[in-house]
Parts: sequence; C-alpha cells; structure tokens
Amino acid sequence: MKNIFITESLTLDVYIIGYKKQGESIILIVKSDGLVSYTCIIDCYEYKKINKTIQILENLGISDIDTICWTHPDIDHSIGIDNILSKYANEKTTILIPEGLDGDRESVNYHKRVRRTFELINDDIKSSKHSSFRVMSASDCKPIVDDLYTFKEKSYSFYMISMSPNSHLIRRRALYTSEPKKNDYSIALRVKFGDLELFFGGDIEDVNIDLIKKYLSSYIPSSFHLLKIPHHTSSSSKNLLQLLDISKKSDISCSTVYRSSKLPDTNVIDLYKAYSKRFYCTGYVIDKYDNDDYGCIHINYNILQKKAEVKLDGNANKVFENHI
Repeated sequence: MKNIFITESLTLDVYIIGYKKQGESIILIVKSDGLVSYTCIIDCYEYKKINKTIQILENLGISDIDTICWTHPDIDHSIGIDNILSKYANEKTTILIPEGLDGDRESVNYHKRVRRTFELINDDIKSSKHSSFRVMSASDCKPIVDDLYTFKEKSYSFYMISMSPNSHLIRRRALYTSEPKKNDYSIALRVKFGDLELFFGGDIEDVNIDLIKKYLSSYIPSSFHLLKIPHHTSSSSKNLLQLLDISKKSDISCSTVYRSSKLPDTNVIDLYKAYSKRFYCTGYVIDKYDNDDYGCIHINYNILQKKAEVKLDGNANKVFENHI
C-alpha cells in the first residue's frame, strides 16, 4: 500500500482503445501533483502494426507499469501483451491473469502470440533466478491495489478489486472440460478512487454476471461514473443491467467493437439508454463511417474538483447523450 501526500492536484486518466475490426486495450494513469504515481494496462491489441497502447505510453514518457491485467486469452484482448511484458514489466510489476489458466494444461489451440505471452509468464515463474515480475491470479473478490492519497485533511483511497472469474465456476469447468470457454475465465475489475466508481467488464458474460449478482452484490454500487461494458455490448452480457439502479444513471458507458459478430448490439445499446447518461464507442455503430484504423476514448478525471473531461480520437464517437 502506498500512502502519498499531495499539495496541488490529483487526476485519473482512462484511455479506452479499440480498433477497426476488433481488439481492445485500456490504460489507467494516476497522477499526483502532475507526476505519475500509478499505471495499469488492461489487455492489448495491434492492428496493421499499430499499437496505440505503446504509442500513448511513449508519448507520456511512461517506462514502468504497476499492473498489467490480461483479462483472458482471446486474441482480440491479447495481441501485443507479449510486447508490453517485454518492454515494461519489471520486479515492481504485478501481472494479473485469470485463475485456472496457464497455457500448458488447457487443450486449446492458442494463437501463436497468445502462446508466446503464456511462455513469457511461465518461463519467468520457472526461472531459478530472481523473478522479473510478480504473477497473481484473479478471481471473485480479490483485492489488487489499495493506495491512499491525502490532500490537506482529506484522504482519497484508490482501490482495485477483481469481481470475476468466479472460482467455483472455474473449478467446475476444470472438472468437466479440458477446453475452456475463454470468456468464462475473463477478469472484471471494479476501481474506486475517492467517490469515483469505475467498472471494467472484460469479456464477462451472463454466467459470471449472475454469480456476481448472487454472491457479490454488496461490492457493486448502484451506478458508476464509468462503465466499460463487457463483451462489446453483446446480448450475452446484458444481465449487467440487473446490477444497476435505473433511478441512478451511470455517467459514462463505453464499448469497443467486434465487427464479425456485429457488436455492439444496437438493441442492447437501446437498453443502456435507461441506465446511462451518455454512451461512447471506439467505432461507429455503422462501420461504414469508420475512417481510421482505431478509436480512443480518453476520460480525464480531476479527483479534487470532481470533474470529468472526455476527448475522442480516431473512430471514437458519442452514440447518445441523455440530457437530464
């Protein structure tokens, strides 16, 4: 746990990155008095040799990452994780991977880049030398980060907890199949920063969402300041809406695209209109309007002033806004 005293400013920058056909990555950066004090990467992707995650980190002069969360080994969340590990991971880095997956024991024909990422992680664990980074399995209700920032006499906790995968579900899957459904293993994260509530859903679907509702409902607020909708806003993850209070609309909901499955689903987007004040996507719902190879939603939160500013780049766009 870090305890940091600040004198001027405290901000959280969130970058939600998507690509033209598929792929997503998220960057979280905490700055205290203008200096980077925490950085997290959630997933990675590359398209036509474009890796916006690395580009953003390089532009910001960031050379160390505190947490690298690999939500699950589907290729649209994984291509480029190997380069992130090689370039940024060090002994202060925590690599967060789903409980129950190690790349060796599953009867899955993983993509070669996914296999390489597993090899980098497993080779480091097996090494007789000092490990290059720390590896941690994520499951339901596991604390990841618990830092404290103090400004004058007020404290702001920065807390991250994994909400999935459900350990009982993972163990049951291991008993009955050697070829897992990768989305069942996906990590979802809740982040709380002072009064700010954020949720990053990975690719969790209703089976894990229903288990969160059953066992972890006390850990879920009735609304979020930022909701990264799971599984590209598909019909198989819409039960997340059952965790939210329709009378307390979440401020910002975001989605990435997965074109081959026609995601985001416009019918599910319509459902979110009752639960969200505004909805952004890394690509246009109608893909013919995409002019770039990527889209990025950048949200800057001023923690002390309780303000949020949204900037859009590439194909990123506002799908709707409810003026309440």
